[in-house]
Amino acid sequence: MKRHLKTLLILAGIAALAGINWALFSGVVLGIPDAVKDAVLSNDKVQVENWENKESYSFFPVADDPVTGLILYPEGNLDVRLYAPLAQMIAEGGYQVTFLSRRFEREYDFAAEAIRMEAVIAAHSNIQNWVVGGLTWSSVLPVDFALKNTDKIDAVILLASRLDEATSMAESDLPVLYIYGTRDDENEDLLNWQFPYLPAHTVYGKIEGGNRLKYGYTGPMARDVGADISVEEQQRATADYIIAFLQSFDK
Repeated sequence: MKRHLKTLLILAGIAALAGINWALFSGVVLGIPDAVKDAVLSNDKVQVENWENKESYSFFPVADDPVTGLILYPEGNLDVRLYAPLAQMIAEGGYQVTFLSRRFEREYDFAAEAIRMEAVIAAHSNIQNWVVGGLTWSSVLPVDFALKNTDKIDAVILLASRLDEATSMAESDLPVLYIYGTRDDENEDLLNWQFPYLPAHTVYGKIEGGNRLKYGYTGPMARDVGADISVEEQQRATADYIIAFLQSFDK
């Protein structure tokens, strides 16, 4: 009996530690990786600044005066720092990137998030073109804002996004880039599900062997099919798709 009780206590302790780890570091067992720690610091190519608070970050190319800015949301309420290496790559390509955190939020407050995006736009008058986007379910926030502010937003970037009837872009004239991995947890069903909500002119970025978790340094989730490529490879492919898409606004 005592042995079973001890085993249960050990298992409960492991479960508690795993839960705390997920809450703090999004499933990265040993905490924030060195690549992420480096990416949230300024260097000779990219200047990094906290935005709003210590949870959100902006990335600015040092060598260029960007005219196009990108506002992104992470998946759910994951730590935006896990996407910092991706943001660094995009900024090195000559574009301003702001990742807005929803770290301790659960419900989607469209009005509150619209105010946050408006604040980013208002604070950077040098930016002539604004693009918004997000990952998976969080994409509904920037899409809702874009559809209601077509005079301010020039395009939308979606990463393995889940749109619905309320945020359908099917009738929108806004340029759209939709990036997905072939090892997404529900890839075939996801694409079939999303086609009706995307405009016919959508540009698709296919990442062979990628899944929805490798856009950032996140830990595994139970439902997900393992990726065939590394997080570095997927982030590089994602950045390349995004930079090529944004270059159309430089003309």
